[in-house]
Amino acid sequence: MAHSVKRRPAGKTAAFSLLVTALAIWTLASSADAITPGGSAGLTLTAPYRGSVHHFESLGHSGCASSKDPTRPFFDLTSGIAGFNSSARASSCTNGTVNSTGTTYAMSLVNVSLIDRPGVSVVIANYSFSLTVNLSSRPGPCTPVSPKTGSSCDVGSNYNLSVSPFVIDTTTGIIYPGGGSQLYQYLYLSNDTYCISGSCSSINSYSGCGSLFCSSGTAGHTIHSMFAGTGSSVFSLPTTMRSGDHYILQVEVLGRTYALIYQDNAVLVGASASAEMNLGSAGNYFALNSIVER
Repeated sequence: MAHSVKRRPAGKTAAFSLLVTALAIWTLASSADAITPGGSAGLTLTAPYRGSVHHFESLGHSGCASSKDPTRPFFDLTSGIAGFNSSARASSCTNGTVNSTGTTYAMSLVNVSLIDRPGVSVVIANYSFSLTVNLSSRPGPCTPVSPKTGSSCDVGSNYNLSVSPFVIDTTTGIIYPGGGSQLYQYLYLSNDTYCISGSCSSINSYSGCGSLFCSSGTAGHTIHSMFAGTGSSVFSLPTTMRSGDHYILQVEVLGRTYALIYQDNAVLVGASASAEMNLGSAGNYFALNSIVER
């Protein structure tokens, strides 16, 4: 039996309590797939797809922070297009001593019914995407409460994005992970101030890694990034599709934004952080363009 481990994006975390609002919606679609015979190349499925879709979103905040989702997560089986638009913001509270965090989670999960054909040994999922990201980490004066002890202030923002596809034999429960190009990325922008014996130093830096890029270094207070591209996930079945079994392509599109204002033994005023990830409006999207069975 094949096993899969879903990749979860890394990100900086902090201990905090969240006020969480969650929404889950389950929808079904019964429209027929668009099927193109491919001769020796196999069979190609395009939208509209048959299957089911599950959406989930979570908005959390503490202290002087907020979170919102102008475009809620969606996956349209008629067009094969999915996405979301979410943002988190945090700022220094008036007294400068309260930690603040804003967090959003957005997820769309689609189960597309494949054409069960004995003898098929390879399934290929072809996709395209366009993504816009805005991060901001603007520091403020960080004043130690007690100069004799260490203190720190942290202003940070980040986003995580992952697209995880699997082929599943729903009759046996066997999950087949895909090879080829997988879409995933995280990016963190921060301003960190450290004070020892009353002497303070600050650094503004970023770090990010994934399928889009992998780098780190010093940075300004804002990052604006736009990404677009295409890719394919290839599933090589250890055995061909079995007669009588039902197979689906499952695709999970998951995004997270996070904004943080944090102080330890210090007073931080005038600071702000924000993170926005747009995968669902203003020309941004994720599209399942086609599925090929060979």
